[in-house]
Amino acid sequence: MGMGSNEYGQLGDGTGINRIVPVPMDNNPIFTTIVSGFSAKAEQNGIKLFWNLKTEDYVYGYKIYRAEDIDGPYTLIAKLNRSAMEYLDKDYEVGNANEPSEKAFYYKISAIDKFDNESNKSEAVSVLAKTDSIAPVVLSIEPVNNTKIASRSNIYVRAEDNFGISNITLQYSLDGTEWIDISTQNNGSFLWNTPDMNGTVYVRAIARDLVAMSVMEVL
Repeated sequence: MGMGSNEYGQLGDGTGINRIVPVPMDNNPIFTTIVSGFSAKAEQNGIKLFWNLKTEDYVYGYKIYRAEDIDGPYTLIAKLNRSAMEYLDKDYEVGNANEPSEKAFYYKISAIDKFDNESNKSEAVSVLAKTDSIAPVVLSIEPVNNTKIASRSNIYVRAEDNFGISNITLQYSLDGTEWIDISTQNNGSFLWNTPDMNGTVYVRAIARDLVAMSVMEVL
C-alpha cells in the first residue's frame, strides 16, 4: 500500500495509524513567498510601513523587523495577522526636543504560515526619523477678545503644528492666575456652560502636538 503525507508532515498508509516520520519541508510554499510592495514613510506620530496583501491560503501572517544599520542586526518588532497591510512603528528613539536630531531606521518583512514557518525577509527599506523641535501654534480663539458671551457659548480654537495637533485644552480664570479646565478636545470645538458667571472671564487654549510639545494662547 502506498504511503501518503498530510499537512503536518505525517505519513500514513490508510490503516488509520499514523507513522510520525520527519519529512523534508523544502516544498513548503512559504519558503518561496515574497512580500511585495514593502515601503516605509515617516508620519506625524511614527513610521508607517506598507506592503501588498498576500492572498494565498498558506500565508497566516507577517513579521516586521527593524535595525539601525542596513546590515543589521534586525530585531523582531511585530507579528501581525494575515489581513494586515500596514503597521505603525512608534517604539523607537531619535532624540528629544532640546537636542534635535535625525536617525535612519531600516525595516524588513517576512510572511509566515500557521506553524510559524517563515519566508525569506524582504529587501530592507529605510526611512529618516526626526525629532520635533517646533512647538504647536494657537492661531485664533473665537469669540475674540472683549466679546460678551452667553451662559451657553461655543468656543472655537484653531491651532497648527508641523507634526499635527493631538488635542487642545480650553481653560478659564476669574483672575488670570488660577486656571480651571473647561474640557479637552481634538477638534478645537468647545461648548461652554457658564450659568453662574458674571463680569470679566479670562480664557486660554493649550494646544499639544503628537510628540507632547505644547503652547498656550490667552483670549
